[in-house]
Amino acid sequence: MVIMGAAAVFVVLGFLGLFRILPIDLARAQVNPAQVAAPAVPNYYLMSNQGQAPALVLDLDHATVKANLDAIALATPRTKILVKNDELTTYLTRSAIFGFADLTSVYIEPLGQRVRIFVFARSAVGGYDFSVNKRRIQGWINALVGPLDGATEFSQTNLDGTFR
Repeated sequence: MVIMGAAAVFVVLGFLGLFRILPIDLARAQVNPAQVAAPAVPNYYLMSNQGQAPALVLDLDHATVKANLDAIALATPRTKILVKNDELTTYLTRSAIFGFADLTSVYIEPLGQRVRIFVFARSAVGGYDFSVNKRRIQGWINALVGPLDGATEFSQTNLDGTFR
């Protein structure tokens, strides 16, 4: 009986650990959030013209925003850069217990001395994320824009996505 119970625990733990070793298709992971249509499943958060929030426009240069956003994202537990180029970065964040993968693609569009930030965060596995992606991205944006002009909340964006 004890052996059967131990075997069952081993099988369950092995199954749950499977999520940590599932391969991620880098070609499918690296998507431009400015060009993504809202998915049919509720396991995502999209900041774009077609998302739950507009893309964010900031009066900062590209290099500053890129460096700050990378630092903020990489300070998030269990987060690493999966794929990166000049304007587009995809981060991988894993859940603490089961290791479920969330992918976050960030496109920073240069607009002269300003930038527009598009974000697409989604679960790599499963159909529902309990708003984890939304909370993580809002936290990143709050950390990025909070020090600017004394503002502290992402919800203070205008309808066009410009931070006031």
